[in-house]
Amino acid sequence: MKTSKSLLLGLLMLVLFNVGYAQNKIPENITVFTPEEMNMMWKKFSSDKSWQVLQKEVDTKNFYRIANKEAAWGFKGTITDEKGVKSEVLFCVYDFLNPKNEKQGCSMVWSKVGEKSYKAYLVFPEGVTDLDKKFEASEEWYVDASNKIQKANSWGKCFRKCVQRGVPVPGVETEIGKDKSKIKVGDATLTVSCPGLCFASALSCSTLAAGTAIAIIGAGVATASTGGITLPVLIAAGGFGAAVLFTCTATGCGSCIFLCALGCVGE
Repeated sequence: MKTSKSLLLGLLMLVLFNVGYAQNKIPENITVFTPEEMNMMWKKFSSDKSWQVLQKEVDTKNFYRIANKEAAWGFKGTITDEKGVKSEVLFCVYDFLNPKNEKQGCSMVWSKVGEKSYKAYLVFPEGVTDLDKKFEASEEWYVDASNKIQKANSWGKCFRKCVQRGVPVPGVETEIGKDKSKIKVGDATLTVSCPGLCFASALSCSTLAAGTAIAIIGAGVATASTGGITLPVLIAAGGFGAAVLFTCTATGCGSCIFLCALGCVGE
């Protein structure tokens, strides 16, 4: 436990550096959803047949949606590249927990770029808190046009590479300088700053990992004999998902996080 606390304290220092380094980097014409709007989007998604198919499979793996506001993140808007190409975009991710195994996280993703949509769920490896290893070892499934579940390549692994420096992603990200990258999102290509510490600092949100005992809420967790799981406990155990990561990183790393999330759709 001492090791986990030391790691989180170190990461907190990194995120404070990043926030100062990359403030106000949310892309223009992009609106981040409020917690209430994320719940509204969830209700809307729940009436979609393909989303229902995904959710049913997530249910069979004993994952329950975490109702905390920190476990849902998303945005919508319009992106415009250097040539004036515009694309309407939407991205939402929700985290899940198996109340009998707080070491393993799961996330459901809904993304749309123009007319191209992608709906999938990811299952992360048990007990892994290193973000590089966590995304690299994740497994992912998406729902195809026939509402069949298929194994993905996947979005999670692509995102991991996109936000890292020195790891270009053919067809998605081209690194053009120390912290600069060109990221292809649908038919648009945009140049953004991707600081090297962004991904490494994701777990250092002070309100999530530095000791604040935020209780996990949700129907599945509430009915299980969990002994009272909190967000810090969940993070230390490794059972967090992508939404918690984005909640922590989006403010400091801005455009890199937003555009990598969109650019990796369907990859």
